Amino acid sequence: MAFTIRQLSSSTVPGGIPTCITYPNPAEGLTANFELKSGLLHRLPTFYGLSMEDPNQHLMEFQFICLSMKPHLVDENILKLKACPFSLTDKAKQWLYELPSGHITSWDDMMKAFLDKYFPTSRIIMLRKKISGIQQGVDESYADYHERFKSFLAQCPQHGMKDETLLTCFYEGLTNLERDMLDAASGGSFMDKQPAAGMALIQSRASNQQQYGGIRSTTHEIHGVNEVSTFAHLEDKINKLTSLVSQVVTTKGQTMACGVCSMQGHAADQCPQLMENEGVNAIGFQQGQNRRRNDPFSNTYNEGWRNHLNFHWRDNDNVQGVAPNANYNRAPPSFFQKTQAPLNSTPLNSSSSSSSNNNSDEIIKMLATSNQTLVQGQNLIQNMMEEMEKQLGKWLII
Repeated sequence: MAFTIRQLSSSTVPGGIPTCITYPNPAEGLTANFELKSGLLHRLPTFYGLSMEDPNQHLMEFQFICLSMKPHLVDENILKLKACPFSLTDKAKQWLYELPSGHITSWDDMMKAFLDKYFPTSRIIMLRKKISGIQQGVDESYADYHERFKSFLAQCPQHGMKDETLLTCFYEGLTNLERDMLDAASGGSFMDKQPAAGMALIQSRASNQQQYGGIRSTTHEIHGVNEVSTFAHLEDKINKLTSLVSQVVTTKGQTMACGVCSMQGHAADQCPQLMENEGVNAIGFQQGQNRRRNDPFSNTYNEGWRNHLNFHWRDNDNVQGVAPNANYNRAPPSFFQKTQAPLNSTPLNSSSSSSSNNNSDEIIKMLATSNQTLVQGQNLIQNMMEEMEKQLGKWLII
């Protein structure tokens, strides 16, 4: 039967669209005729084909789910081949569709093609360098260092390094203290151990620190915070007390403040303001010595008004020769001159100096108390350090 040009140029493909997967024959006693359940498909991990994703972890999780949900008498490899396309999406699924027809004939072929694409040799070399050059951080615990080492191994199961090489890299990356502790736990030298015994020992040490080291380290951190805050508080108090003592000493070495002008450097009875007023009064007395005694504008202010002809009065009402009802000679109500305290009073100066001495004694007592508290804090820290050394010795023995 001859085909026409239209039939030959049609878009149909004989035998259907070719696929990259060719399913193998099932193993003896197993079947390849089964249906993928929706529960299995919904639990499969998803791989997008991004550079930040871990292809080895995806394959590990995928195999766990397929093994745990495998139907009875179903070939395991065929189940993985059928379920694998449902775990890929976006760029990863497009990559699978672009593989040549019949390129994959077994589950091993699928894993090899997948890892060649998303876990190339350059990435393996990079992780090998991380494993061989691993170093424990200054603030990193032994358990965290061991977990980071295992994480590198899990990310690169294709590292191809032997156990003795891995143990050597792990041992050389430890800090000096942790290396000495590992040697002590080995009963001599860690490098004298067999590879299997060495792997068991580093795992055992990490497990012990995770179980019992967390409480001790947490307690130490809490005490450390308390110690830092306590020392900061004591240091602040000592600084304040030192400042107060220096102020008191400076005040004692200086002249007391004047009671008239509140200035330092001279006594109250030698205040320049008083000296100036006395000079002015003396000059005024000399210039006005010819004034009348009754002049209200004289320097003797109260006496001038008292003896004035029209405004004079007397203190004593019972003066002889004056009638009792003569009110003109009485002093006006509330017209009395207030008495002023002396400018330089000796009791005031003595009281201020005594109060200053009392303040100095109190400050010295406070400073002695703070120093005693600081010494107690240092003794407490010393006891804590001795207790930590004892606990460390017990742990090394274990």
